[in-house]
Amino acid sequence: MDAKNWASFIDNYPELTGKAVVLRSYDTPKALAELMRDCDVAVATTNVSVAEVSIALEALSSRERAALKLAYYVQDYEPLFYHPESEGWRVAHASYGALKDAALFAKTKWLCDVVYLNHGIKVRKVVPSIDHGIYYPDLSVEKDHICVGAMLRVKTARRAPQRTARILQILRDTVSQKIVLQVFGSSNEELESAGIATSDGIVNRGRLKRMEVPAFMRACDLFLDLSDFQAFGRTGLEAMASGCIPLVPTLGGTAEYAIHGKNALVVDTRSDRDILDAVRMFLNLPDRDRHTMQQAALETAANFSVRKAALSELRLFQEMCWQDP
Repeated sequence: MDAKNWASFIDNYPELTGKAVVLRSYDTPKALAELMRDCDVAVATTNVSVAEVSIALEALSSRERAALKLAYYVQDYEPLFYHPESEGWRVAHASYGALKDAALFAKTKWLCDVVYLNHGIKVRKVVPSIDHGIYYPDLSVEKDHICVGAMLRVKTARRAPQRTARILQILRDTVSQKIVLQVFGSSNEELESAGIATSDGIVNRGRLKRMEVPAFMRACDLFLDLSDFQAFGRTGLEAMASGCIPLVPTLGGTAEYAIHGKNALVVDTRSDRDILDAVRMFLNLPDRDRHTMQQAALETAANFSVRKAALSELRLFQEMCWQDP
């Protein structure tokens, strides 16, 4: 991992220290090259790390380069992160073909299809996962209200913080049922700087660490992910595993797990009306029907384990290493 993100990574994943996972950081492409010399497979995970791996390869000998297998874990379609034709867009767009002979893999059919349609490069699908060690339900809690939660991440425009705040405000002002509204992802100061006014009727939990998010989800009955799109939407699946019904965007890869009206709400998040209609439908369900959806959500989430995901990636790496040079 690059040195600038090292501290926050360890802060969020302290359980990895002292285990059989070898964790190393690097601060220059040359330092990365030194780490790659000990590896059979080097995997880039963002368009930025694709560029870093490309530079690091130049420091390897031709023999070392020939022995090293390359892969790119496509976690999102990153050209969508940037303004079209900007420098960031050009780098992201070029990243899918930047590593010669690299194996590309992704966790959703949507990502595989998008990369192939835009670049003509085949992407292998692997199994997505969530951490059931921390995402689990608390079915013993009895509540006299419905809790609606959401993430307000003001620094990520595609996560639609303005839209999310607007929808929550409408729910606060118009819903007659007893509901609790809560959000996380940004401090009050960050919300105010982004022009999002905090409301007395909406509880802001602020920035949460990875180990604090599951408790937030367990307190919620409905979690709103009003992003423009989701390549997978792991937070929605984590909500399911916590016993919470997610509302997720229809655009992207949420079809890997979300079935509208059965275990989730799947809507065109570009439409306030569609969002509000789905939320009100859920709020007006009889308790029995909400519990039926919750059970279906828990059963769905149980199919996405870390072990299954790790084995699917291990199979890919083994096949890469067994290929003739």
